[in-house]
Amino acid sequence: MMSIYFIINKFYPIIPFDMPYFDDDGNELFPDLYPKPKLCLKCHWDLHPGEEILCNLTRMDQLDGVEFKCASFEPRKGQNGLWKLN
Repeated sequence: MMSIYFIINKFYPIIPFDMPYFDDDGNELFPDLYPKPKLCLKCHWDLHPGEEILCNLTRMDQLDGVEFKCASFEPRKGQNGLWKLN
């Protein structure tokens, strides 16, 4: 059974993503090994499984940068920004 999460009056199905990430040279990347920027910890989309790919790619793209910037950032709303409906 697929769980459905209610976020800001929208329904999103949970789609598991188990495929690896690779850079342009074919090296496998492991996003769990890199620390999350503080901005991500305050973001509404941090807990949203449907945005995991975009968030990981954004973070890995800016690993060498001094200041982390994300165009998708939205401050967290409600209790952790995520409500599960059965």
